[in-house]
Amino acid sequence: MIRQHHREAKMGYVTFFSEKGIPHAGILIEYNSGSSEWLGFFPNPYKGRSGAVMLDDRESEVDWYVRYPGVDNFISKVRNFVVADYYSEIYQMLTSDCVTFAMDFAEQFGLAVPPRPHFFPSTLVYGIYRDNGHIGEYGQAPFPWKVKRK
Repeated sequence: MIRQHHREAKMGYVTFFSEKGIPHAGILIEYNSGSSEWLGFFPNPYKGRSGAVMLDDRESEVDWYVRYPGVDNFISKVRNFVVADYYSEIYQMLTSDCVTFAMDFAEQFGLAVPPRPHFFPSTLVYGIYRDNGHIGEYGQAPFPWKVKRK
């Protein structure tokens, strides 16, 4: 696991979310600079069973979320590690899908996650919140990333 060092001043956020409708889990990264990035692992429609890390904005689909602060540099390292790990993955339910992608990110970020295999995105989001002592911002709309930081 990558280690987070809190001496650095630039703090951002990592949000794990589930979506309405078709079950999906993903991640929103917010950097202190004001930039943000949506991450999700989906079946690649152009490469058979291959998966693909997609960067599409998923905000309109977010149902439940749990959000944690983190040091920008650390968030970036975790992001790069997990994206590289999934770069050539085959999309397969329960072993390399959107939920395991979010779980792997959470673990690398230093969070406890529910036992595997895990299938339901909404229970994953609550499970991360529960397994980390009900710490973090947990809920539904209004979304905290919509609030301007000072």
